[in-house]
Amino acid sequence: MSNTKHDITKWLSLLILLFYTALALAPLYLMVVSSLIPLGSSFDVSDLQFFPKNPSLDNLFKFNDRVGGHLVRWFINSLVVSTIPVATGLLFSLLAGYAMTKMRFPGREFLFWTIIATMTIPYFVILIPMYEMVWQFRWVDTYAALLVPGVAGIGGVFLSRQFVQTLPSSLLESARIDGCGEFGIFRHVILPLCKPLLAVLAIMGFVGAWGDYFWPYLVINSQKLYTVQMGIVSLIGVDKQYTGNLDYGEIMAASLAASIPVFIVFLAAQKQFVKGLTMGAIKG
Repeated sequence: MSNTKHDITKWLSLLILLFYTALALAPLYLMVVSSLIPLGSSFDVSDLQFFPKNPSLDNLFKFNDRVGGHLVRWFINSLVVSTIPVATGLLFSLLAGYAMTKMRFPGREFLFWTIIATMTIPYFVILIPMYEMVWQFRWVDTYAALLVPGVAGIGGVFLSRQFVQTLPSSLLESARIDGCGEFGIFRHVILPLCKPLLAVLAIMGFVGAWGDYFWPYLVINSQKLYTVQMGIVSLIGVDKQYTGNLDYGEIMAASLAASIPVFIVFLAAQKQFVKGLTMGAIKG
């Protein structure tokens, strides 16, 4: 009787899991299908084909023609915005986490808790002063406005400190006895041991920067500096800059293309990402 009850519970749990998985994947599947067929300027559920008859990539090429051939440039801009600030943020966060955990200096705890306190400030509260700074520096409509505000982050400092705290201090002392300096310890000991943490922070940072729309919308005016998210929204937003009959199949194709780099980054760092989450669960 107990085995039968256990089997029923197991299959019921599996069915519930499959149901929610289907709900989560349905929008992605519909986006893929819609990107392969012409939908026209009016979008209706009846226009969808769950199994496209004549799939093609014409929608993506039409989208690129509609925006004047800027699509590749927008992808490059998004890659720049999503890699350079994330890379520098990882470096500064890990350096700060190492210093605040394994190094002794006056005011260390006060500085750490001050940093943590700033995490409670909502993002939109600092948008106006940050935009004012960008304006005063004459960075509006330049790459500096997209890159500089993201070169360092607070959340990464907190997570780095918590992760480095789990590393044995005896290992660092052994390196110092062997004549290794602080930067040598950071490079040869801390960095290799923190690969799972860096993978988690890199994926989270890349996804956040790649999907960011509001800040680029505030500081960028030139089409050549658009990110791919801005470029897509510029066709359907209230201040859309392109005329003509809009084919929603083109929007779906561009949206699908914009999601591919995120999948690539996750697959590339999947092993380290899962390892980082597992280590956090065990040690936390």
